[in-house]
Amino acid sequence: MSQPAAKTQALIDALNEFAMSGAQPPEFQGAQLRRDIEAIKKQHAADGLMLEGIYAFLQHDKTESLSKFRGARALSQDLYIQENCAITLKRLGEAEQAVQMLANLAHMNPSGRMRYSLSLLTAGAYRMAVEMYRGIPKHTPSRMDNLLPVLWAFDTRDEDTIARIQCAIQWVWDQNSYALTTQVAAWDNEGILHELILPGNIEDSRLDALEWGVERAVKTQLSIPEMGNLSISCRRYTTTLQQVA
Repeated sequence: MSQPAAKTQALIDALNEFAMSGAQPPEFQGAQLRRDIEAIKKQHAADGLMLEGIYAFLQHDKTESLSKFRGARALSQDLYIQENCAITLKRLGEAEQAVQMLANLAHMNPSGRMRYSLSLLTAGAYRMAVEMYRGIPKHTPSRMDNLLPVLWAFDTRDEDTIARIQCAIQWVWDQNSYALTTQVAAWDNEGILHELILPGNIEDSRLDALEWGVERAVKTQLSIPEMGNLSISCRRYTTTLQQVA
């Protein structure tokens, strides 16, 4: 099965709405979500575990979320389960694992290489993303076409870029927040601006503090050379947000 059942997708959408807003479900709605997830789990154990993994992420329980997704993946190789796991892994600050999953997914599902290459890009696997993208037959131009020369000239190992993105996301998580996703927001011949997209309810003062903390964490917590041509910043999610890549 390559697509989730309608009820499963509806719950994924509902959980993601809360993630984007940054709000916790009200008590009665949280209880209903848990009942709905349990009902699905009785019929489709892997779907239920995946949904529990997303719900645990909302509750800021990294250990529980990772455990649930491991269980879901052990029961099913369905693409939507693997893809939701990769998304959540990156949100939990496990960008390196997410990259490995995305590379595997590209082999499992070659028709999805376009979106996997963009997901690799957002995780910091710039060169891997470029190599995958260049191997895809394309009929219409993509925003990534304009980025290719900069990425190709970006003389840095993917491992180092991923480590920086992962460090930044993990630091935000440790401050009791999270990055919904990340994006390559701007670029020129001098370098790349990579943004962490935080929940919509983040106040300006907290957004500024998190951005300052991200910059400091990346500089002080990693034992790899500084990367002057990569900047990481934070941005609040809005419904009109358009990702560059």
